[in-house]
Amino acid sequence: MPAVQDHKRAYEGDTGPNTGGMGTYSDSNHSLPFLNASDLEAASLLNKQTAKALLDECGSPFKGILYGGFIATKKGIQLIEYNARFGDPEALNILPRLESVFVDICQGIINEELSEDMVTFANKATVCKYITPESYPESKDNKGEAVTLPDVGDNARIFLGDVSESDGTLTLGGSRTAGIVGIGDSIAEAEAIAQKLCKQVEGPVRFRNDIGTQEVIDQRIRLIEEVRKGEYLCMKRDYSRILIPFVYFIAGATGIASVATTFYYKDDLLLTPAQVSLLGSIAIIPWSIKPLYGFFSDRQPIWGYRRKPYLFLAGLMGSAGYFSMATWVDSFHTVMIALFISGMGFALADVIVDGIVAETSRSQA
Repeated sequence: MPAVQDHKRAYEGDTGPNTGGMGTYSDSNHSLPFLNASDLEAASLLNKQTAKALLDECGSPFKGILYGGFIATKKGIQLIEYNARFGDPEALNILPRLESVFVDICQGIINEELSEDMVTFANKATVCKYITPESYPESKDNKGEAVTLPDVGDNARIFLGDVSESDGTLTLGGSRTAGIVGIGDSIAEAEAIAQKLCKQVEGPVRFRNDIGTQEVIDQRIRLIEEVRKGEYLCMKRDYSRILIPFVYFIAGATGIASVATTFYYKDDLLLTPAQVSLLGSIAIIPWSIKPLYGFFSDRQPIWGYRRKPYLFLAGLMGSAGYFSMATWVDSFHTVMIALFISGMGFALADVIVDGIVAETSRSQA
C-alpha cells in the first residue's frame, strides 16, 4: 500500500498534545518526499518477516489488515507498532485511490489467494485534514453544537467521525469530527483542494492549516536528513529529565533555607514572633490551592504546551521572590509579597513536575 505521513500533534507546527491524528498526506508515486526506495523496501521486508513469524509461531497465516507504523532512524527504518486494522486517518488517504474491488481483496485474503496484481492504486496524491471541535483535545465544550459540511466533487472525500445527526442537522461530538481528503496529481494540488473545503465548514470547529503544505514537507525533509546523519537526537534531548530532579532539589534546598530566613526576619527586619508566625501561614496559602494550578495549566495551554511554559514561569516566580528578599525587602509587608510570589512559584513547579512524572509513567506503562 502507499506510504502515508501522519501528524498527531493538535496544533500547527506539530505542537501541543498528541491526538488520534490531525491529518495525513501521501504522494502520487505511493511514497513520500523524504523517503527513498530502500526505505520502502526495508518496511516491506519487516512486513514480510512479521507475516512469516505469525505463520511459524501460530501455525496458520494471518488473515486481515496489518497496519504498520514505522520510523526513520540513523540505523534505518524501524518498526514502532502494528495494528490489526486500517489506520485512521491513513486509510482515508489510501482507500479513495484503490482501483481494485475491495470485496475481491477480502475474499482473496480469506481464501489465501491474494496476490499483488489483485491490489492496485491510482497514481494520485492525497491530503487529509481533520475537522475537530475548537475545544479538542483539551475539553468537550463544543459537544452538541451544530456543524455544516460542504458538498464535494470527484476530487475530494469527506469521512464522518464523531458526529450525530438529528432531523438533518449534524452536531459535534467530543472528538474528531470529519476527515476531509483532497485528491490531486501532486501533494500541493491535493492540499489546496482539502484546504478550500475545510474553510467552508461552518460551526465552532478548527483544523490544521499546515498539513500537506510545502513548508511542512520541507521541514520533514530537513529532519530526516538530520536523522540520517545522526544529528537529531543530539539536538532534541528531553530536558524535562534534567528539570524534574532539579526542581525537587531546589524544593529541598528551600526547606533548609527557610531556617536562615527565619533568623533574617527576626535579626535584620526586627519582626515580632507574631509577624513571623503570620508569614508562615502566608507561605502555606499557595500550596493549599495547588489543584487550581493543574486545572488552569490543563485548560489554558501556552503556545500549545500545558507543562513546560508553566514550569519556566514557576522558575521566574521563585527566582523573583528570593531575589526580592536579597534586594528591596525591608519591611513586614514587602517580605510578605516576596514570600507569596516565591511560594506560588514553588507550588506551581511542584504541580507541573508531578504532572510530567504522571504522564511519563502512563506512557511507559
